[in-house]
Amino acid sequence: MKKVSPTTAPNPNEACTPATVGLFIKAARTQQGLTIEQAAALGGVSLGTFVAAENKTSTLKLATVFKILNSLGVQLHAQLPGQQSGENDGWF
Repeated sequence: MKKVSPTTAPNPNEACTPATVGLFIKAARTQQGLTIEQAAALGGVSLGTFVAAENKTSTLKLATVFKILNSLGVQLHAQLPGQQSGENDGWF
């Protein structure tokens, strides 16, 4: 069995880009000790799709990205301009 080394999640205060979402996906997967193959199966997506999500590919459908995030237990929080953190945050 492959050994999975945990990676660090990016700073949650950074702008939300395909790159940062990919880093969150990779951190969630590796911190749970999942191989990429296991995580793809858990998320119900192909290996190629999961690799694309981790590698910051911006051409994936948003629904697919949410499917992967949800399968790993990752929640995204949205904050409207001018709001303080925690003040009426939305989450997905």
